[in-house]
Amino acid sequence: QSTEQAEQTLITVHLAQLKAEPELLTVDLGEDKKLYALPQPIFNQEDIQGVTPVTTKDGKTFIIFDMTEQGRAKLSEVSTRAKGHFFLISVKRQLIGVARIDQPMTEGKLVMATENAEHARQVLQLMR
Repeated sequence: QSTEQAEQTLITVHLAQLKAEPELLTVDLGEDKKLYALPQPIFNQEDIQGVTPVTTKDGKTFIIFDMTEQGRAKLSEVSTRAKGHFFLISVKRQLIGVARIDQPMTEGKLVMATENAEHARQVLQLMR
């Protein structure tokens, strides 16, 4: 039971917005940036089947979360409905990144930019 729960809490994704509302949690991103998140995660470990680090030709680094079938359907629906909002991605309750929802994500992939290859490596290490 406890190992199963531990796995589920490994990766969580919360939906967040720029506007404060009473039921939302304040997430301080530093540098006077704040986002306001729903208390319940919108995705968790069960919605994600794989994680892939990617480096583009111009040196930008990303982590791509491949969704399961149920995660894919949810991602498509949520990203269509919540355009302009944000996904806050945490590993073991530690915020690792923010992905802005600019368009519907229908490919079943949640893409999170990382600061650099080292940051991506640290995130992947956290997930082990």
